[in-house]
Amino acid sequence: MLDIFSGAWSKIELDANDNARFNCYASVTILAFSNFSQFMKANILVIEDHPDVSNAMVLLLERAGCKAVAAETGVQGLALAKDRHFDVITLDIDLPGISGLEVCRFLKRDPALCHIPVIFISGRGCDENIRHGLALGAVDYITKPFEGLAFISRVLSHVGKKDRCEASMTLPG
Repeated sequence: MLDIFSGAWSKIELDANDNARFNCYASVTILAFSNFSQFMKANILVIEDHPDVSNAMVLLLERAGCKAVAAETGVQGLALAKDRHFDVITLDIDLPGISGLEVCRFLKRDPALCHIPVIFISGRGCDENIRHGLALGAVDYITKPFEGLAFISRVLSHVGKKDRCEASMTLPG
């Protein structure tokens, strides 16, 4: 049995005076996984500019047995992606400086990085943004606010897909 901190998300709300207010919510869930060993070595890069959101995402991933590293900007994220090996990259769209869309474009054009699954995580959940993110090469698009269990399940499903793809490429034919 593995206990996972589940249900961390951020939400922007308007108060009585229409002023934007940023909130982070959390809850706890207990999960049972029969075979979790394939994820214990997964390295995940979280590119998110809100520290409370990135901290919650890193905590969720670490509780699921992954190694997670956070970057606050697209430039930092690209530098980390070039310097280390990651199995999945989660990527916010609205980042300071270079946008998440541009980061994805750079990743998918780089022969050394283009194989890494990219998952957009954004508060921009309209169909047009989702289609645009997927057209750039992302494998998934999660809208904020999100439930922690759904986040972990979707990220880990892409770790598993990447591992199966790499294994099939190395099998003698």
